[in-house]
Amino acid sequence: MKKILEKVYQDRKQAFFQELSESLIHGEKRFIVTANPEIIMASLDSVRIAAMLLDERTEIIADGIGVVKACHRIGKRSVEKIAGVDVVAHLLEEANRCHKKLMVLGCTQEVLDRFARLIEKHYPQIIVTKLINGYVADKEAALLENCKEQADIVLAALGVPAQELLLYQYLDQFSSGIFIGVGGSIDVLSGTKRRAPDFFVDHGMEWLYRIGKEPKRMKRFLKNNIRFVREIKRLK
Repeated sequence: MKKILEKVYQDRKQAFFQELSESLIHGEKRFIVTANPEIIMASLDSVRIAAMLLDERTEIIADGIGVVKACHRIGKRSVEKIAGVDVVAHLLEEANRCHKKLMVLGCTQEVLDRFARLIEKHYPQIIVTKLINGYVADKEAALLENCKEQADIVLAALGVPAQELLLYQYLDQFSSGIFIGVGGSIDVLSGTKRRAPDFFVDHGMEWLYRIGKEPKRMKRFLKNNIRFVREIKRLK
């Protein structure tokens, strides 16, 4: 676990965004994991997930106050939260500015339709190659279709850790592009779900807001986060 936390991006959010912008302009390939306690805990139970996170090609950002505090505990004091939804919003702005191609795999068709309308209205210069819902039978084939289109940004919204594992499995098939698992970010940006109010965001309590809105999250939250806290206490 400590080796994974040591990999977490340690500069400021704006510095990360600047790096992303430059990568997009220059056609670089990047695979980014927005880490929360759930995927960190999953790595303790899965050799495959641990190998993915420790791979030198994998970049990890702290998408959650728990991961930030864990990094601080091992001396990585410069780590700050970089929310996945903010990363996606930044990528959309840059893709629109630079006329870049976008592919999305995941979400329901209803959410994708709303997201398509958002792009058409606010990001008209983005070239949408594919918007494929997460219920398609062959997700691997859907992703590999992008080899022909060569999208500059590939967003997978299939849930943790399925979205990350799928992108990682076929990463070598692509010569360029920014690949990132985005969870519920598309739901938020499309307006299907509301992001937590600023008070919750500013105080690192987005998790509390989400549980209040979706009580079914409680069991999964407790399972992962109680264990995560125990593991953090063992770190030095």
